Amino acid sequence: MDANQNTKIRIENISNNADAPIYFDLFIEGFTAPSVQRNLHGEFGFATFPNGGAIQVPVGQQSFAQTWTQGVYEDRMGNIPPATGTSKTYKMHFLFSENQGALQGPYPKNAATVLDFPVDIQFVNDDTLQLYRSGNKAIRLAINAKSAGNFNLELFTESGGPQQANNLYQNTLVQAGNGSNVPYTFDFKLALRNDWFVTIRKPGKKSEYFKLDTAQAVNTFSLVEETIATSPYTVRLIKSIKTPTGFWRGAVSEKTRSFVCIPGQENWANTSSPKNASKLYKIDFDGNIQWTKDIGWEAWGGDMTSDAKFVAVASNGMIGPTPLNGNRGGDFIAILNGADGSIYDTILGIQSRNIRFSSDAKHLAIGDQSGTFHVYDMTTKKLVLNKVGLTSYGQNRELVWIENNSAIVISTGDGNLYRYNLSANKQTATLVWKAFTGGWGFINGLTVSKDGLYIGTGTKSKDQTIVNAATGAVLWTKYTGLFDVSFTPDANRMATFGGYIFKTDNGNFLGHTGRAGVAAFSPDGKYLMQADRVQVTNGQFGDNAVTIMNDIGDKLLNAEGKSNYYDSLDLTNNGGEQFQWAYWSEDGKRIIVLSRDMDLSEEVGISIFSLENCSIAAPSVTNITLCQSATNSALSATALSGNTLRWYGTNATGGTASITAPTPSTSNAGQTIYYVSQFNASSNCESPRAALTVTINPVPTTPTITAATTTSLCTGGSVVLSSSATAGNQWLKDGSPISGATNQTYTANQAGVYTVSVTNAASCASVSTSGVTVTLTAIPAKPTITQTGADLISSANTGNQWFRETSSITGATDKTYRPLTSGNYTVRVTVNGCVSPMSENYFYLVTSVVNTTNTSGDYRLYPNPVRDNIFIDAGSTIQKINYQIFDSKGRRIMSNTFTKSVLINFSRYSNGAYTILLTNSKTMKQESKQIIKH
Repeated sequence: MDANQNTKIRIENISNNADAPIYFDLFIEGFTAPSVQRNLHGEFGFATFPNGGAIQVPVGQQSFAQTWTQGVYEDRMGNIPPATGTSKTYKMHFLFSENQGALQGPYPKNAATVLDFPVDIQFVNDDTLQLYRSGNKAIRLAINAKSAGNFNLELFTESGGPQQANNLYQNTLVQAGNGSNVPYTFDFKLALRNDWFVTIRKPGKKSEYFKLDTAQAVNTFSLVEETIATSPYTVRLIKSIKTPTGFWRGAVSEKTRSFVCIPGQENWANTSSPKNASKLYKIDFDGNIQWTKDIGWEAWGGDMTSDAKFVAVASNGMIGPTPLNGNRGGDFIAILNGADGSIYDTILGIQSRNIRFSSDAKHLAIGDQSGTFHVYDMTTKKLVLNKVGLTSYGQNRELVWIENNSAIVISTGDGNLYRYNLSANKQTATLVWKAFTGGWGFINGLTVSKDGLYIGTGTKSKDQTIVNAATGAVLWTKYTGLFDVSFTPDANRMATFGGYIFKTDNGNFLGHTGRAGVAAFSPDGKYLMQADRVQVTNGQFGDNAVTIMNDIGDKLLNAEGKSNYYDSLDLTNNGGEQFQWAYWSEDGKRIIVLSRDMDLSEEVGISIFSLENCSIAAPSVTNITLCQSATNSALSATALSGNTLRWYGTNATGGTASITAPTPSTSNAGQTIYYVSQFNASSNCESPRAALTVTINPVPTTPTITAATTTSLCTGGSVVLSSSATAGNQWLKDGSPISGATNQTYTANQAGVYTVSVTNAASCASVSTSGVTVTLTAIPAKPTITQTGADLISSANTGNQWFRETSSITGATDKTYRPLTSGNYTVRVTVNGCVSPMSENYFYLVTSVVNTTNTSGDYRLYPNPVRDNIFIDAGSTIQKINYQIFDSKGRRIMSNTFTKSVLINFSRYSNGAYTILLTNSKTMKQESKQIIKH
């Protein structure tokens, strides 16, 4: 249920004899260890503790031995695990001997030298087990909520191991808010244990943790519902470096803002690169590689002085020659010059698990394979203290300087911490105390609080222990299934690799991140970082990630709404044992992470992140709306004085910044969001990104124009033009909008080129139509008719049409027309289709005899020219004679009849030429004469 299957054996000295070293090992029936010289300790899922060291129990006291047992669920070493939903009983033999060598070799052991305690243990493989119904203890939980609304309730055990359990830290119950003052109630059936906890998470609120009191049938809790804050940090990847091997440790020089990356044991695994590819890296805080150094073999330990003057690395099991051991072969500790990686000195013949420089850089402490430690003087280049401790301690896996370099604490394979006080010259050491922690400290599992009061251990046996540094008193210890330890700067709380957060002085549970990963607190202790590894789905390389949380483990979003940071996709929610070492710089502006267990031939092993704790607001932006195909310019935003804008294109997160603002394309309709921040160079601070939305609206389809009639007009004429668009029209004449012309139709009565465009609801206008040309021709002037001889003449040179008595004369279109019959004649002029008014009537007289003299013919007219009266004499004619007198324009001015003769008064008429038409009423003979008046 806790996902960390360990067996733990209590060992008590009930004799009266002094404690003697007792060694421990494990054998399980049905398993075959890879080596006939070994049992199962250290094989896959069966590490044993003590590990290489002995158990020494004083009279009347007790201690523990333990072993991993998750290997029963693995199909290794001939094991057939229990199938899902079934159980399987294993016979486990716990072996003890005063002679470590007696435990080696095939089973069974020599009964004379080995105590064999067989125990049958049943293991159940049931992934469907739900925690809230895992036992028979009935518990009712009552929750008084401060406000209505949904929340998640999570049930878990403190000693659970979330890094290995898929079902441990997930929601087991979800309860919807009922909006009343009635408590929410939950009924559990729990296993009989005293480390049950519940977490309540309401959206937007901090998590709240409560420990269940299993002695009470009803547990009642009230929610505080404190609003969860936004992270003040914006985390950005500075650099990721692909490396052929992974790393176990790192060391930092804050003074020079640089660090070294130290390879580890896993570089020989069959899923990773060979161990002879192990390489040291020295890098500055900005990701610049200062130098690298080939080690030639795997290295378990290493360190750098606080001033970065020296770097040290320790080999493990080195056999062949390498430049670092003078090409002589064998294990070594190489001390390098920090500036360039050149060799300062080499210590030969010590197989070391870890080494540490004193804070003043004067000495180097060396832990060895046998359980003892040594001190090396950096000035004299000599070991001044050699083999302090006992071989029964087992491997010296971790060590640390404390109390201003006056003491050393070592963590050994027998599961104890040992403190040794050193003389001023570091040539003698005195054991001060011994503290049992369960197992040897893991890679980051031996940590001293900044104030020096506490030593925290996270052991390979998955125990967590806090020890008083001065006295060695164990303040508390828990089986949490966790490894590493990270203190807040004030040592008020500590966090673990498994995501648990405890109160340092008493071990009270404070919170959980819900994931596993190497932990580090911010310099002010208010925020927690966990580093983890991601297997990128592109299959090219693994990648690193960090997550920022509050001090109880709630994942926080930054101002950009992001919580995980690395140079690929945001893929991870769950942790794993892949990040080995991480560091949060003292100024809070850098996080450095190193990975182990490389799963591909080349993955990201080193990542450097920057943290911007900025109070700069995002720049001011104004959203833009444009029409498709419109002319556009570069985007703009307003930055504070002294700041510069950083444009990220369409990247809400990630991407490469540019100081050049993008110019959005208007080719296609749609909406695009651009992101811009502002950066202050003096504080190296970048604001959150502001989102600037550019909307490109489509333009309407170009309309077409239809003319109801001809577009060639005469003065006073008009034509109706129609648009194919029913709404949004704007008519234009010669490219200029016509005021008020917005209907579907427009009546044009002026010459010009007419177009129409359509504007939609988004105020986008279409391309104007191709123009319709309207022409306007003036109406010709009213023509006049004159007569010359027998011809009638129009005053218009062209376009004439002659009429007789209002009927057009076919073919009579010239300027001159000679009538063949008498009558009223008119003419009309047409120019470019435009018709003039009709001319005045002109009477034209056609006679059979045309005689304009006054002596010839049947009639005499005298005097001619005439001034007052004219006399007409018809001679002997006795018939009645009709006469008509016409002026020069063909207008009849007088008519009458007479017999024989008549006197006509002409005095009232104007001077000019007149025509008189005389008609015999009997013979109808006509004769015309011209009269001149003066």
